[in-house]
Amino acid sequence: MSYPFAEPVRLPFYGGERTVIKRDAMLIRVKTDNGLVGYAPGPAHERAQHEIHGVIRSFLLGKDPRKWAELKFVGDLELTKTYCAVEIALIDLAARFEGCALSELIGGRKRDRIKLYGSAGMYMSPEGYAAEAAIIAKMGFTAYKMRPALGPELDLETVRQMRKAVGPEVGLMIDAHSWWRMGDKSYSLETVMQLMREIAKFNPTWLEEPMPPDDHAAYRRLRTQKIVPIATGEHEQDEAGFYDLIETGAADYIQMDVCCQGGFAMGQRVFAAVQKKVCGSRFTVGERRWKFSPPRNSASVGRATLSSGSNIRSMPSRGARSCMNGRSPGKFCANRSPSSAAI
Repeated sequence: MSYPFAEPVRLPFYGGERTVIKRDAMLIRVKTDNGLVGYAPGPAHERAQHEIHGVIRSFLLGKDPRKWAELKFVGDLELTKTYCAVEIALIDLAARFEGCALSELIGGRKRDRIKLYGSAGMYMSPEGYAAEAAIIAKMGFTAYKMRPALGPELDLETVRQMRKAVGPEVGLMIDAHSWWRMGDKSYSLETVMQLMREIAKFNPTWLEEPMPPDDHAAYRRLRTQKIVPIATGEHEQDEAGFYDLIETGAADYIQMDVCCQGGFAMGQRVFAAVQKKVCGSRFTVGERRWKFSPPRNSASVGRATLSSGSNIRSMPSRGARSCMNGRSPGKFCANRSPSSAAI
C-alpha cells in the first residue's frame, strides 16, 4: 500500500535534507478457500512483495494452515525474514479458526499486561518535539519515543525541553539511529558519550541505537559507563547477533521486531536467552503503528491467499493450545489483490 504526497515533503536535519514523496506500508493477508483470513504487518518494500508473489506463494499453495508450525520453508536470510512475517499471518488465521488468542498457539501468554509508549517525532525543532511529547502524555501514554537529528547541541536542547514539557514522571526514549547515518556528520563514540552525560541529567528511559548496530564493542563500552540505559537489537541481521549482545552484556534493553527479524519462534528463543542471562537486560518488541479491524470469526478455514500486514486480538488466555479441533481448514489457494501481495 502506498500513499503518494501531493507535493514532496522536505525535512531538514543535521546531516542535510530528507525528501519524502510517499509513505508505504505492507499488509500481509492470508485467505483460505472458504473465506477465513489472517493478517500480519510486513516489510514495506518491493523486494518483499516480489518474494511473497514469486516464492512464498507457491510454497504455501495446497498446504494445511493448521500445520503452520510444521512447514519447513528454506531460503536465504532476507527471504526467510519475509517468510517469517507471512508466518505471523498464518498463525493469526489459525487462531481465528480456533476462536482463540494468537498467543495460545505459540506457547501461551507471558504476562497479563504490557506497557505501551507513544512513538512518533522526527525532523522537528526542539519546540516541536516538546509539544508532541506533551500531547502524547495527555493521551495517557506514560512514555514518549522520539528520533533526534538536529546536531549535538540542539539534540540536547530537545531533551531538556521535552522533560520540561512532560515533567519528571513521563518516560523519554531517545531513538538515536540517525546519529550514525549522517555521513561525515555522524556522531563519534566520544560525542555520544559526552551527550549521554548531559542527557542523563534528564533521566531518559533509554538511549536507542546511538552507534552503528554491528559495532557491539562500542555498545559494550557505552553500557559499562553506566550513564544511561542502552537499547539496541532492531537492526541485528541474524539470531547470532542477538546472542552476542546478550552474552556480552552490550545493552540494557534487547529489542526485536518479530515481523522483520525472524517471527515469533525466533522471538521466543531470544526472549528465553535474555531470561537466562543474568545481566540485567530486558526484552522489548518493536512497535507497529497500524490498527486494523479484524473480520468476524469463521467456523472453518479452507485454503489461503496471501496479500501484502496486521491484527492480533486480545482475549483471555487459557494457556498453550493445539490448533486441532476436528474441523478441516482446507488449504491455501491462489488469489491476487490489486493493493497488496497475494498468494
